[in-house]
Amino acid sequence: MFSLQEVIIFISLYLCHHAYKHRRYNRIKAMLALKHRTAKELAHYLQIAPQTVSYWATNSRQPHLDELFAIAEFLKVGPCELLEI
Repeated sequence: MFSLQEVIIFISLYLCHHAYKHRRYNRIKAMLALKHRTAKELAHYLQIAPQTVSYWATNSRQPHLDELFAIAEFLKVGPCELLEI
């Protein structure tokens, strides 16, 4: 049997891990939709694989800084508008 304190610690650790794991870092997917552009168009513009844009759009991976600026240029927005702050 676990003590109440151990259960509370376990739940706290689980919630912290869950929140970190599911944190959104960028708004690329939302901004593509807002600007009526597709991930495929962005991939073609950047000359990269569409799968890479998919990783960014789902926040599985994050673009490098130079890529972030190129995405902002493509969408005609400021780079900061692509970040989840």
